[in-house]
Amino acid sequence: MKRLEGYAAEVIKDIIREESSAFELDGKRYQVISLEESTTTVKEDIEIDSG
Repeated sequence: MKRLEGYAAEVIKDIIREESSAFELDGKRYQVISLEESTTTVKEDIEIDSG
C-alpha cells in the first residue's frame, strides 16, 4: 500500500468529493475505491456469527 500525502492526497480527495471515483491517466482508466480494514479477526467473525 502506498500512503499519499500532500498534493497527491488532495488530488485523490477531490476526485472522491466529486462523487466520480474514475479518472484517466496516460490513456488508462482507473477507479478509486475504499478498502475498509476489519477490526476483528476471521476467527472472531466466525465466533460472532455462530453465536
